[in-house]
Formats: sequence, C-alpha cells, structure tokens
Amino acid sequence: MGGHRTGSLAALVALLLTPGCVARGVPIATQAVADEARPAQATGSSVPLHGGLAGVPETVVVSRPVTARTTLETAEKWDPELKLALVQLEASQTVQRYLDVADAYCRLGIADKAVDHLNRALQVDRGSAAAYDRLARVWRDAGLPQFGLADGHRAAYYAPASPEAQNTLGTILQALGLFRAARDRYRMALTLDPGAAYALNNLCSLDLLDGNPARAVTVCGQALAITPGLVVARQNLAWAEAMLALAKAGNPDARH
Repeated sequence: MGGHRTGSLAALVALLLTPGCVARGVPIATQAVADEARPAQATGSSVPLHGGLAGVPETVVVSRPVTARTTLETAEKWDPELKLALVQLEASQTVQRYLDVADAYCRLGIADKAVDHLNRALQVDRGSAAAYDRLARVWRDAGLPQFGLADGHRAAYYAPASPEAQNTLGTILQALGLFRAARDRYRMALTLDPGAAYALNNLCSLDLLDGNPARAVTVCGQALAITPGLVVARQNLAWAEAMLALAKAGNPDARH
C-alpha cells in the first residue's frame, strides 16, 4: 500500500491547485449535507462510521478566503480549528485526533496534508472506516476517483452497517462511469437507512445521466419529501423538469 500512497499523493499535489473539494457532474450528496438541511424534528436511522464520519460535509467550505500567497505555516497559525486540532494531536496521537486534523486541512483546501494525516490515522488503526472514507472522498473530489476506489471499498467493508460508506463508494463508482454499480450502492444505503435523502438524490442524478428525467423527477421528489431543504436534490429536480419541458417541445437535444 505504501507505493500506492506515495505515487498517488504526488498526483494529488500536482492537480490540487485551488482550495476545496468539488464533486464533478450533477450534484451529489452525503448524509451530512442532508442532515444540515433536515428540519430539527426529523429523525433518521443512519449508522455513522467510527470516528464521526457523519459529521463531515460532502463539499468542503472554506470559512475564510485562502489566497495563493497563504502558506501552510500561515494557515496553521490563523485558522483556529486547525490550530486547536494540531495542539490536541500533539497531546494525543489517536485516530480521532488525526481525523480532526485531516478534516481541518481539507476544509482549507490543503488536501495533501489531509491525506498525510489520514494515512497516519491508518497506521494507528488499519481498520478505520472513517479514515478510508475520507481518503476516498479526497481522491474523488480531486478528480482522481481511481485512486479512491480501493479506499471506498475498504470503508464499506469495515463499516458494513453504514449507509454513508455505501453512498461514498457509490459516488466513486459514479465518477468512474460505473453507473450500475453505483446505483447498487445507493440502493444499499437506502436499505440501511430508508430516510437517506442523500442516496435518493444520487439515484436521481444517475437517472439524469441515464437520460431518464421522468424517473429523476419522481426520485428527487422523494428525496425532497424527506429533506425539503436538500439543495442538490432541488437542483437536480429543476434539471429534470427542464429536460422534460424540452422533450415536450420536441427539442432534439432534450436528453442532454
């Protein structure tokens, strides 16, 4: 595994020129995104991964602008969350501390350092599903899903009861163009948690990519019935409705 980590890390550093982790294609979602949009009184049956993965957002939000002149040393000094995470890590080198530091680095767009700390977490616990899942997301969002495929499978293996692990693996497979396999993973997530609006949204995104806007309207509608504030589902629903409108008008490009 060491050779894979070293070579793929070099590829990551070469490609990550801007901060943040942005999923390609139609909008996808995870449990954390859905939880943020879900009304306070709503409940779910999802099982978070070890290490609190359910609290990790799907897309990284930079709380303050990070300019090209911002150095790693500067970020470690002025960002309070990263600074605190590093202090706590120095006091106790546990898996959770490494995960906290990795989350802070990824939030700031410093993905190579995030990968470094995730790998250190795995040195402490080779079975940390949360670390594998985070690694899979970093590679996917860097536009290198092929490097995250094995990590996505490992996360699902070590956390078989986690709908979020199934969902993340589904997004990796989707990014690789393996739509049928991705659909199976999203369905597994829904089996584990029927209230997983994020998995429904991702099934809706596959319907759009498959050129089936009518089914996408139904599935995205189901996602929004569970979590009305799920923005990505509303975006996909609007796209599906626009495709149907074009088809009704006889536009030959309606499927696109």
